[in-house]
Parts: sequence; structure tokens; C-alpha cells
Amino acid sequence: MILSLGGGISVEGRDVVAIVPFGDGADADTRRLVAEARRRRRVLSDAPGARSLVLLAGARRPGGVSENARLVLSPFTARRLAARAGGPSDSPRLSKE
Repeated sequence: MILSLGGGISVEGRDVVAIVPFGDGADADTRRLVAEARRRRRVLSDAPGARSLVLLAGARRPGGVSENARLVLSPFTARRLAARAGGPSDSPRLSKE
């Protein structure tokens, strides 16, 4: 399944590792993760006013090891993306939106 993340970015649903709320309420660890990904040039789309962070798997290797994970900062809420992906959009982690 193809999942549209906004900003002209679409990905294979199986490549999505995590969808996390982002924006003004993002915790320090999440902000550090994004800063490090930017430093390493691992952010595919850096939408202004991003409302969610989507972690994408990198290259698949035998044994399930993945390299070069990427981030997308999406203008859509984590709840909306989770619903589009067919995941649990009623997670307590997403209830703050």
C-alpha cells in the first residue's frame, strides 16, 4: 500500500517504522533525533509547521537489519497518518492531538 505523507512524498506502507506526533509539543528526545537526522542529511521532507514525524526503514539486509533510516516531517497529524495506514489511530500516545 502506498501512503501519502504530504508535501509530495509517498512511501510504501511497509517502510513506515513509526509515526510520532511532532510540533510545539515534541519532547527533547524527539527534537534531538530530528536535529541529528538533519545533520546526517536523512530528512526527506522538512515541512514547515510539521505535525508528525514519520520514521522510514532504510535498506533491507538479510536477517532484517536496516541501514540508512530516513525521516519525513509531515504536515498531517500522526492520528490522520495512522488511520490512512490502517494502524491504531486511537493509541494513547496520539490522543493529545
